[in-house]
Amino acid sequence: MTLTVFYGCYRIVPMLYEPKIMVVNVRGLNDRARRSGVRSVVSTTGASIVCLQETKLSVVTLAIVMETLGANFDAYFCLPAVGTRGGVIVAWVSRLVQLDSTHYGDHSVTARVSPVGGGPWWWLTCVYGPQAEADKIAFLAELRDIRGIHQGPWALCGDFNMIYRDEDKNNGNLNRRMMGRFRRFLNDCELKEIYLHGRRYTWSNERDTPTLVRLDRVFTTVTWEEMFGSCILRCLATVVADHCPLMLDYTTKPAGPKRFQFERFWLRLDGFSEVVQNSWGVGDGDPDPFRRLTAKLKRTERSLMSWSDKKVGCVKLQLMIAREVVLRLDIAMESRQLSQDERQLRAHLKHAYLGQASLERTMARQRAKIAWLR
Repeated sequence: MTLTVFYGCYRIVPMLYEPKIMVVNVRGLNDRARRSGVRSVVSTTGASIVCLQETKLSVVTLAIVMETLGANFDAYFCLPAVGTRGGVIVAWVSRLVQLDSTHYGDHSVTARVSPVGGGPWWWLTCVYGPQAEADKIAFLAELRDIRGIHQGPWALCGDFNMIYRDEDKNNGNLNRRMMGRFRRFLNDCELKEIYLHGRRYTWSNERDTPTLVRLDRVFTTVTWEEMFGSCILRCLATVVADHCPLMLDYTTKPAGPKRFQFERFWLRLDGFSEVVQNSWGVGDGDPDPFRRLTAKLKRTERSLMSWSDKKVGCVKLQLMIAREVVLRLDIAMESRQLSQDERQLRAHLKHAYLGQASLERTMARQRAKIAWLR
């Protein structure tokens, strides 16, 4: 909200809602570690809408959505997977934005997006493109029909599983006939791709000599771009799958001040009891029992924080560093072949990220209980 003054009177002027949308092919949410990894990435973005593709879930519940994305994502639409193939989830934070008027296709979910409290609405379509050529043709026809039904500002995002330019792939194995069909669809629907900052490709087959392709995209109409002209599309690191998460973003949130928080998982680590005993057992000459108790608590707090920094470290910082290193290696892989050490480091960081994300999930669960009690 902004506050405007007119001749001594105050008027509340609503600001235009600026969507923060995360788009990612998760390559399956059947594994709890994968769900924790996705949640860790989402928690760093401040996204209010998340579009997930290739969930491989034939049954989706609110509990699964909230476990994967966080408790704020309390509403969702889904396109179930066929067996363990495909699947789309579109989830959002209902206190910020509302999605309704849902339209389901064979490979897409479309909904009308409107900010809570009023404001201009627009259409959002999340897709997961098929693999077979005949299915791709039907997929493009499906998107044409969606545009014919839903007029107005439109954003189209997801994993299209096809390209429309030579530079979208790092080798010459191209299906030019399908590329031409994709280009004609974009021209007929008057769609413009949002520029992707910092990356050329969004998917890798993870081999020693990788195939790199730009499969994940965000397209918009001119009317949508006029509404949200200052949007920035950027790539995040491929820490949870072989696809780069896309983040349509505006602003970043400053980090809050650090404070002491007793972590329940400390009880399971070697050395915890010794740290507490050594800190608590130090004698204090103050005759006042309350001041002695206060001194013991402060001394134990400092000892536990120091021990945790050495034993575990800052989990959020380690996750951030892992994401940054993997992102740098992803970018390097687009222009040269990674060395064996670099490939091993990348694989190790991606594996370790899932473990650290699970630890962060345990910490977040404890904090959520404290917040609920308050």
